[in-house]
Amino acid sequence: MNDRGARRSYGAPFYAAPRRKTSAEIISEARAAISAEMSSLASGVGGALRPLRTRRPFTPREPQRTLFTENARKKDARPPSAFDLKHLKIAESSEDDLFVGFVADTKSGHRDEEAALETLPENGKKISAVRPLRATQERSNEGWSRFTKLPHLSGRSKPLHRRNTTEQTGVSPDTSSKRNQFSSSKSVSYEAGSTLGEVFVKQLEVQLPNTFHGHDDYSNMSVLELAEALSQKTRDTDRIVQLLEALQNIIVRTSPANSLRDLVLRSLYTHIDCEDERVLVAIARAMLTMCVTGAHLAAACKLVFKIARNDKNDHFFKNSNLLDLLVEGCGRADPLSESECCVYAAGALRFLALEPRLCALAHRAGALPLAALHLKILNNAKTERPRQVSEQATHALYQVTGALRNLAGGEGSGRAFAASGVLADLLAALTLHTDRDVLTNVARCLSVLSAEESCCTWLCASPASASALLTALAACASRAPLTVRLAYTLGNMAAADEQARINIYNEEGGIDVLLTILESYVQRNESDARDLDADPDLHLVGSDLGGSDGSNEDVLIKTVRVIANLCLAEIAGRGLAASYAERTVRALLSCLQLAEKPVHKSSDTPSVEHESSLERHEELAMAALATLNNITFFFEPSESSQHNILELLCKATCRWVRGSGAAACEAARALGNLTRSARAAQLVVLEGALEALPPLLHHGDSSVLIITLYISGYKHICMFGVSNMKKHVSKITCRHILLG
Repeated sequence: MNDRGARRSYGAPFYAAPRRKTSAEIISEARAAISAEMSSLASGVGGALRPLRTRRPFTPREPQRTLFTENARKKDARPPSAFDLKHLKIAESSEDDLFVGFVADTKSGHRDEEAALETLPENGKKISAVRPLRATQERSNEGWSRFTKLPHLSGRSKPLHRRNTTEQTGVSPDTSSKRNQFSSSKSVSYEAGSTLGEVFVKQLEVQLPNTFHGHDDYSNMSVLELAEALSQKTRDTDRIVQLLEALQNIIVRTSPANSLRDLVLRSLYTHIDCEDERVLVAIARAMLTMCVTGAHLAAACKLVFKIARNDKNDHFFKNSNLLDLLVEGCGRADPLSESECCVYAAGALRFLALEPRLCALAHRAGALPLAALHLKILNNAKTERPRQVSEQATHALYQVTGALRNLAGGEGSGRAFAASGVLADLLAALTLHTDRDVLTNVARCLSVLSAEESCCTWLCASPASASALLTALAACASRAPLTVRLAYTLGNMAAADEQARINIYNEEGGIDVLLTILESYVQRNESDARDLDADPDLHLVGSDLGGSDGSNEDVLIKTVRVIANLCLAEIAGRGLAASYAERTVRALLSCLQLAEKPVHKSSDTPSVEHESSLERHEELAMAALATLNNITFFFEPSESSQHNILELLCKATCRWVRGSGAAACEAARALGNLTRSARAAQLVVLEGALEALPPLLHHGDSSVLIITLYISGYKHICMFGVSNMKKHVSKITCRHILLG
């Protein structure tokens, strides 16, 4: 049985040899392939419409973990990046009656990011205790006359062995004793033989906790005993850590309540000024495990922020549940009324999400839904009660959007963002808020997410996306960090979806905004774009080598890309060619002139920066020529009013076709569209472009070969076929092509 007879029929076993194709089938497939390649050529089109791609805008990496960037409006009194919790004062009362105060220099009117951790913030707030102190006369000698009055043993009052009651003099309400109410680091301890008035303590039938031995069995101690032991000032950090671990094991099972809870918190604050990170982590875990609220929660969030500021402490978050506790604790805070908690909690999340493993842990802990909820609350408040959104709430919004930006950088986070509904809130934030740093964070987040397929699909399907992005782009067009990201997002949408292209084109004033950006940035000096005081993002440009650099050319590349991708929709392409042809072409030609300018290298310019500048100019030229290719697809240069534009187009493309690289290929494609006009064909010959075409005949892209041959007037392309074209073209000289 020969090979022709060994054809696999329907239902044949898998091991049967497949049948060979007949000669007729091979010829039919070859003709179909050639027809597909020649379809654009038959209609007189030099190059088909092609989407334009570019690199994602850069994201600056912070050299150190601070709440706010160094160059961001120093006139605002934003929360400090550095603070000292050892000056925290808490009254000896219930958790709702406590007051928190910070001692600060009244002359400091703004945050100081470079301050040491001993620097104290200014914006401390004090909540007076509801419970009045006992009258002085109750603690005087009259109150202790004749009979010694013993206090009840409770968690709120100090145990007997910690009280100094030997003197009969009255206790003056000295203000200096307030801090000792919480720290009580130097309380006097008395042995069993000490006297209390006329009553000996040893005669009392009360078993006092014994917490003064150095080798206690901490696992068998009660919460009261552990709290009493922690209330003592000591430099033995190992002992403190062991006590805190024992306390943590208990409160995980059963959280203390009422007065015992206050006693535990008071003992924790005794060591709040410890320099050992292990102690600080244990204190923060204990406070968050107890589900503290109010000022206690604010103190716990500040403590976690203090730990998260140093990346050397990341292992504490990886090896414990502190990150989960932080997310849970932040969920108990209202971003409007308890903005201080959200500032430091979201700030800590923003730092931690920079590390890939911690970013994944934060996603599992629910940081994304929490940040989305806080963003929605702040957006709703801005919509319904704009005057009630305080400056502190705006600071919280900045930290929340910054945390979202870093969470968006996690691997596989696109689907989570698309499912969480936060994209709608990010778009709303663009139009509701005016804070420059908040808008930059939102633009960063959207630019990253638009590169994810699921998020880009959501943005394209949302009718509000184009309006929000173009509105923000029109309002912030002078700011390069915002413009480059918003334009990149629009370009991704236009490259991905037909309806998104139509929505962007139909948005009132949208095309005017894009063309205005092109016209303004081609005339902008490089020094204007790199004003570090005006644009806080640009001082960290060189840290992200894989992305773009935020220069004037970068803004032009991203904006040109939007117009190029809009032309993929026929209604948008024909509309641009009919209504905006002259303005668009002139803007693109200005981009080409900017790309043609030589890049001078000075003695103090690093070679890497010089090479990067050359690459930017090449990419700008390629993007402008690709856009010309797309828009000339619909161009009808037959009217006399467009002869001047047609001449400028032909001269520019002929200059670039003499070059090399991607720009020369895009110039050839644009010439293919232009040469449909007899006037353009004459201009191409007069400019000598045909002499520059032979190098393109060796190009690896078959579409470039077809366009080159079409421009050259070669009519016998069908006799070769696409697969063998390169082999035959290499044997043909330029003279033969022109004569053919």
